[in-house]
Amino acid sequence: MTNFYPAAATAQWLATLSPQETARAIAYTHGSHWLVLWSFLVSALVAWIIVRTGLLVAIRSRIERRRRRPVLASFAVALVYSAMSWALTLPWSIYQGWWREKQYGRPARPWAAGWVRP
Repeated sequence: MTNFYPAAATAQWLATLSPQETARAIAYTHGSHWLVLWSFLVSALVAWIIVRTGLLVAIRSRIERRRRRPVLASFAVALVYSAMSWALTLPWSIYQGWWREKQYGRPARPWAAGWVRP
């Protein structure tokens, strides 16, 4: 069995890249790290917007007042929250999953597949 040295293999592969390709790969990686922070901030902002609308409280109150079923009210609130969250984060998901990849010359999939995670 032969020994495999990851550091040596990485150095060998990096030697095949031009300085421009290396710089682009570093920029892509650093940008990916920033996306983690921005994704958190987008999620927090979307949650804040949804809660501030008061729609979830209105739905829960209406269902509990008419039907007296707290489980149904909880399910309805979760469903509405999920739908609103999906709709409000859709532009960010498209940017993150497709447009940014296109900027770095990596569109391996059609645009819709870039923001729909398998």
